[in-house]
Amino acid sequence: MKSHFYDLLHKMEIEPIAELNRLDTLFTSEKSVVVEGFPRDYYYTLEQFIDNTIFRSLPFRGTYTNIREMRVALNIASYQFDDSIECLFLYCEFLKAILPFVNHKNASAMNQIIIIFNNIDVVLEKTNYEWLERSSREFIIVEKNKITTEAVEIIKDDATAIKAIEYNHYALKGDLGKKKEILLKLADYVEPLLKSRKLEQNGFSDLQSDLGFVLNNFNIRHNNIDGNNAKEYVVKLTKTSELEKWYDNAYEMILMATITADHIDITNELKRIKSSFRW
Repeated sequence: MKSHFYDLLHKMEIEPIAELNRLDTLFTSEKSVVVEGFPRDYYYTLEQFIDNTIFRSLPFRGTYTNIREMRVALNIASYQFDDSIECLFLYCEFLKAILPFVNHKNASAMNQIIIIFNNIDVVLEKTNYEWLERSSREFIIVEKNKITTEAVEIIKDDATAIKAIEYNHYALKGDLGKKKEILLKLADYVEPLLKSRKLEQNGFSDLQSDLGFVLNNFNIRHNNIDGNNAKEYVVKLTKTSELEKWYDNAYEMILMATITADHIDITNELKRIKSSFRW
């Protein structure tokens, strides 16, 4: 049986350059914004409308005087597009930063913005990414990760929870320095858990031991590339992409330790209830 039309649409892979051009058409090319005037109305692209009304009052404008200057600096002017998911996501983040500041009283502008955000939502859904609100009106695109979502619900410290989500940001792929920085903060968060030996005492000694081993021997907590703490295996990894895989493994292990500790607490509480009441 042939796939249904909507199933086919859902299964289609994203072509970054095609999606970039669609978003750019909606933002830069289509004269979709109507401004009433006498004796006639005026029609602007959304980019022109923003330049003429709000751009110079944006809190993150810096010294740029118009949208084009900012886009060129970010390497997302139309002529700078490339067929990469990174370029597409950066353009999406740029639009997400600017468009919420548009005056909601202009219905035609709002209609165009809704279309743009609908396009972005489809792109994120098909690529398994989502928005993260890092702070008020500041959004980044991060990869969906079920383990991350579960762990973040458990992590009590908001700053640590945000770091756990940020680890999945598309721009961090290949950035071992930034990943290491986040891992160090997450390691500090789970250190009391490791010192308590809760995992080991409740049947998860391998997770306890392995997590400590990776944090201490894979160039995360210590310099394992050179000096007294150099590790032969890790030195070889620095010449390949394998070290990033171990960073990602360490990240997953930290989250699993967090989730497991919560599971242990729930199990122990249930044991207490079972032993305290008649069933």
